[in-house]
Amino acid sequence: MTTCFFFYGPYSEGLRSDLGLLEVLGLIDETESLSANGSSYFTVTARPEARLSALDPFADQIKIMESSEAVALELAATYDTFRELGSDH
Repeated sequence: MTTCFFFYGPYSEGLRSDLGLLEVLGLIDETESLSANGSSYFTVTARPEARLSALDPFADQIKIMESSEAVALELAATYDTFRELGSDH
């Protein structure tokens, strides 16, 4: 999977492709909204039929992410991207 770094955080073409497939399969809904400064952002919501029992072992981690601030998740993803690109801690 190729990960690129963009101004508003890391971007993964593989993730974008996977989200597109999930949307076509009817497992997620993706909506575009405008922020206060006029830039657009997307919200992805899983439909109930998308629940997979294979995710059950990760329920605790998913709950942590659900309760986390978006900024913290963005910073964590950015940090992870820099590490994947070879940057040191």
